[in-house]
Amino acid sequence: MITPSSIQQVVDSCRIEEVIGDFVTIRKKGVNWNACCPFHQEKTPSFVISPAKGLYKCFGCGKAGNSINFVMEHEQLSYPDAIRYLAKKYNLQLEETHSTIAIEEISHRDNLLSVNDLAKKFFQETLLDTADGIPVQEYLQQRGVSEAILKQFEIGYNSPIHSFTAFAQKYGYSLEILQEIGLTIPNYTIDRFKQRLLFPIHGTTGRIIGFGGRILQKNDKIAKYVNSPESTIYEKGKILYGLFFAKKSIAQQNDCFVVEGYMDVISMHQVGITNVVASSGTSLTTEQVQLLKRFTSNITIFYDGDNAGIKAALRGLDIALAEDMNVRIIVLPPNEDPDSFTKTHSVEEIYTYVEKNKQDFISFKSKILLEDAGNDTAKRAEVMLELLKSVAIIPDAIKQDLFLQFIAETFDVEREALYKELQKWSKSQKSFITKTTNKAKQQHNESEVIDIYYYEQQLLRILVKYANRYVTLRIPSEYDSSLQEEIKIKVGDYIISDLDNDQLTMLHPAYQEIYSFYTKEIEGTFPSEDAFRYHEDPSIIAIITKICFEENEISEYWASKHGIIVQEELTDLYTATTQVLYTYKEKRVLEQINNCMQKIKHTQEEAILTEYIQEIQQLQAILIQIKTLLRRFIPANNKKSNSL
Repeated sequence: MITPSSIQQVVDSCRIEEVIGDFVTIRKKGVNWNACCPFHQEKTPSFVISPAKGLYKCFGCGKAGNSINFVMEHEQLSYPDAIRYLAKKYNLQLEETHSTIAIEEISHRDNLLSVNDLAKKFFQETLLDTADGIPVQEYLQQRGVSEAILKQFEIGYNSPIHSFTAFAQKYGYSLEILQEIGLTIPNYTIDRFKQRLLFPIHGTTGRIIGFGGRILQKNDKIAKYVNSPESTIYEKGKILYGLFFAKKSIAQQNDCFVVEGYMDVISMHQVGITNVVASSGTSLTTEQVQLLKRFTSNITIFYDGDNAGIKAALRGLDIALAEDMNVRIIVLPPNEDPDSFTKTHSVEEIYTYVEKNKQDFISFKSKILLEDAGNDTAKRAEVMLELLKSVAIIPDAIKQDLFLQFIAETFDVEREALYKELQKWSKSQKSFITKTTNKAKQQHNESEVIDIYYYEQQLLRILVKYANRYVTLRIPSEYDSSLQEEIKIKVGDYIISDLDNDQLTMLHPAYQEIYSFYTKEIEGTFPSEDAFRYHEDPSIIAIITKICFEENEISEYWASKHGIIVQEELTDLYTATTQVLYTYKEKRVLEQINNCMQKIKHTQEEAILTEYIQEIQQLQAILIQIKTLLRRFIPANNKKSNSL
């Protein structure tokens, strides 16, 4: 268990813009930072980061919280693991009540990550600290891998002599766990990566989620590379090798170089080109493109000069176009790959080559396909249609228009004819978009907070922001009811005592939980929003974040829909509080009346019907009183009344 003092040290050290900036591209906007939300797909940034508050909120999907909350949500980590991740980021030493956590007490996911961490250390020590590792170190030196890069990427080696399976079992890991994670071959007690150079595959937080193993000597009887099988923590199509080390550079340079293999990434890092990731020999998937989109809208893909799989790979790149990415292609000279090219060229020469030889995806695809088509009219028509398919899935109309112009010029075809053909291919895309949009609207309507929850949220907002501020109440004099006395009372006491007099608690369970923190503190100082920012319950953090963001205080909405003016909230806090408090009571009374009406529909007994009717009459009388009072607080012609 991590000690409270250590957690507080992490909280104090975190800069939320730095934490979130490790995962998405953020841009300064006034005192805040903006980004496209990493939790849902969007083109226009609606994700706001407030360094002053230490909070983030997406005004598109509603996700909100603090640094710890973000890491938990984004990386699917437990609260303790999120703390450990942030401690590692800020080089903080954590104090834990136990030096080790019993394996059976941690979650299954944490167990898998833990055994991978153990494997990484085992493989690294084998490479660096044993006689078996010396020839492998010499091999890496010959490949130009420095010790610094070796340690940065945590490269290791599994010798033919030492068994990781036996080693891990001594640490208490079961054979089932080792086989599930892929370190041990299923149905055997044999290491999967025996006598291989090991490349740990890092998740976006830096935890080891899998391994890639390479043989060191040519052997046609076994595979050159072996990867971890897919598991709970590792899905190959959702991961890009090297992204953990490249994401900052990708965001800074606003471009990502995509190569094929582990050594391509490492060699480019070796010469100082760090905005590079590897697809590990497969075409890019939708998930991988969306992962990159968090950091940049530009992808530059490197192909070997003699890569026979380029045509097949081209089909997969339509995925990037559909995500509105700018895709450029670099083909290296014959018999070259990024690994070899970096060894024979300086960084300046590499960048010069990239600038001179990069081609946009449509131009490159056209060139490759036309090489096979030659002068065959039918084949050229097929190529043109293939290009139109790619253009049809591009969301940006301006880009579509530019590519149509290119195709028209390349094939000497009227642009109008291309446009008509494009419409055919676009119909299915537009149909899908329309269905998706309608579904999203329906989900949005269904998720709108009902009036009662809305006003509970607003009461909480006032409590969280102003509970300890004083307002002046005017009440009838104890000695002369025709006169009024002024008393000062905290906003928190005013709200809680008023609701308590009517025996009202909040209907929304999470709102009631937060509200209960204030009811317990009625004799003392009420908690501020800071007390909730690092609450262990992410739902509590999300609610507090939502109600505390300035952008969420929509005074125009209050005025137009509810007749409530809040732009002068602090100048007349009593009026603002009373408006919300009594509008909330009005909604609760209306709810009770509605409940009675529903009961009447299903009741036949006259005595019970009479009771319900009498209850409705009493509630209607209360409702009239509330409405009368509210009319005195809702300003006419935008002029507010300052007295009861």
